Amino acid sequence: MEKPIKGYFREPVVLIDRVDRPSGPIVAGYYANEVLFLRSVTKKTNLLTGEETLEVEEKDIKVPVDSGKGIPHHFFLLGSGDMAFLLWKDGNFLRLDLNLPVATGMQGGEVAPASPAHLEEAKILEKGNLFSLLPASKKDQHQAQITSAVILLGRGTIVTGDTVGRVCSWHLGRTGETLTLINSHLFQHHSEVTSIVPSTRKRLLAIGYKDGSSRVVYLTSERVLAEVKVFPNEPIERVLLAPKDDGLGGWGENGTFAFYTLKEGQPEFSLKALFTPILYEGNAEKEHVWQSSSGTDSFEPKFGLIPLIFGTLKATFYSLLFGVPIALLAAIYTSEFLHPDLRARIKPLIEMMASLPSVVLGFLAALVIAPYVENRVPTIILSLYCVPFTFFLSGYVVQLFPKRWFVLSSRFQFYILLAISLPTGIVLSIAGGPLLERVLFYGDLKSWLDGQKGQGSPGWFLLLLPIAVLAGGLVIHRVTQIPWIRTWIESLEKRKLSPAAVDSLKMVASGLFSVVVAIGVSLTLDRIGVDPRNSFPLVGRLLGTYVQRNSLVVGFLMGFAIIPIIYTIADDALKSVPNSLRAGALSLGATPWQTTVRVVIPTAMSGLFSAVMIGFGRAVGETMIVLMATGNTPIMEWNPFNGFRTLSANIAVELPEAVVGSTHYRILFLAALTLFIITFLVNTIAEIQRMRFRTRSYQL
Repeated sequence: MEKPIKGYFREPVVLIDRVDRPSGPIVAGYYANEVLFLRSVTKKTNLLTGEETLEVEEKDIKVPVDSGKGIPHHFFLLGSGDMAFLLWKDGNFLRLDLNLPVATGMQGGEVAPASPAHLEEAKILEKGNLFSLLPASKKDQHQAQITSAVILLGRGTIVTGDTVGRVCSWHLGRTGETLTLINSHLFQHHSEVTSIVPSTRKRLLAIGYKDGSSRVVYLTSERVLAEVKVFPNEPIERVLLAPKDDGLGGWGENGTFAFYTLKEGQPEFSLKALFTPILYEGNAEKEHVWQSSSGTDSFEPKFGLIPLIFGTLKATFYSLLFGVPIALLAAIYTSEFLHPDLRARIKPLIEMMASLPSVVLGFLAALVIAPYVENRVPTIILSLYCVPFTFFLSGYVVQLFPKRWFVLSSRFQFYILLAISLPTGIVLSIAGGPLLERVLFYGDLKSWLDGQKGQGSPGWFLLLLPIAVLAGGLVIHRVTQIPWIRTWIESLEKRKLSPAAVDSLKMVASGLFSVVVAIGVSLTLDRIGVDPRNSFPLVGRLLGTYVQRNSLVVGFLMGFAIIPIIYTIADDALKSVPNSLRAGALSLGATPWQTTVRVVIPTAMSGLFSAVMIGFGRAVGETMIVLMATGNTPIMEWNPFNGFRTLSANIAVELPEAVVGSTHYRILFLAALTLFIITFLVNTIAEIQRMRFRTRSYQL
């Protein structure tokens, strides 16, 4: 047993509390003359002799209490002992700062008497009335009184009971730059609360009532685990919980005692805690959070599955965003336009991509691609626009060449386009990346993403440009179908202006229209104060802080992984379209492109849709790429520059370390079931839609 520490106090002590720290305890209390005393003990060990000494810091603080308020009925030290909480029966409270200069003294383990010198007044951090902080629907019309108050494990949450049967929990949450007291949970009963006892192991409470009944509740999930009538005709004076939370006892007002065996089950589990936002300790607002473990015994487990479901959908979205357009367009091009000899070589090459193990792709993403992308973010972003643009531009330019050259080079057009477009797009990206960063993002893209500089319009421009391009193409197509404009275009073609030149002019007009629309909408959104770096409901931030292992990298690699399977199925679906349909369309004067868009693709739509859904299933279940290429952080933002955590990756990481039979262990199996349900529902909907496409194709 350790040597006791004796304290000398000049006034009667009416309230006292203690906080244990690794370096030594803090003892604080309240004198009857409205003075707080604080004794902080620090243990120090001599490394040579092993002798342990105690250093005691003394502090007496005057409490700025209103005259006539009287002695508080409850006193608690919060956190690590740097704040004091005083509570009166009428609900009034004071939260005080205890970080004031101290006097130090130590002789033989005894605390020296406090000096009667002038005392410094404690700084009030917050004061008010607890009942005024309750939601309007929970406030009582008549004056309630606090009957019981306790502090939970970790000293971050205070629980109070009152005369109208309410049990409320209170914690500090940050609102702006200040910490304020917040009501986090509330349990209502018809009888007055007489006693509250917290568990020493978890956020469990035993509550006694004046009508003789008792409850056991779990705060986070707001579950009532047990309710029993301990004494039919006698109020409960005090309740107790067994040390292992396996027993519930109660003392009656007349000295009677009753004890019940308690089976708490899985108190952390509830559908509300899994799928709805919860107000956790330390937060000012309700949030979806997954955090299953921590390094302290006072940790509050957070088992919200929504961040994991969100991360799964986010990973799938970005992988499909990269993989589906490339795979489908490649299948259409090789099936309908590429020379058969080249197609016979390219298809096996693409299918060989599926042989790469996902762990190898994840390794490359984490150790090679992610660091490379981090140092060249503007160039990579610009390449997403420049490379597709150069391919489109090359396709239009090739059509301007003489027909004789076009026919002679038909076998090598793929190589020619690839040799011209890809290097040109890469060179433009490398040259324009620094310029893009300097012009749009004030010379530092990462600082702009952090919100340290600049306005939001450049981000909106990059986000809206692809949508504007699609809208621009549709608008120009519709406009050119207006009778008088169509007549004017035909007159241009009669004046020896080739159709290819007319199409090139349409492309230029579409591009200019898209850029103007994207700029206009971006400036408008910025003018009304909408910034993509701000947080939006349900989706979080669209753009934000850059993290090395992010969704962009995962999209590249997972897109690479799903391209072979989507391409193969889509190509087979397109080749299964009867050649008689193609021949019929061509014989009626349709161009190869019109035949592909209006005949072949609608006929093969069920197969193309199946290809996309199989790719979706591959992306949803991916584990190793996500595990190695992201930060594995369960956050809820669509920002492509940060990470996420998926259901499959979470199961792979946490299941080996989960205690068998624990709530955490069971919820991980529930997460696996959730993943199965998601894929089952999506595949069911996809099959219904595929049958509709198939029925429609039979009608052609």
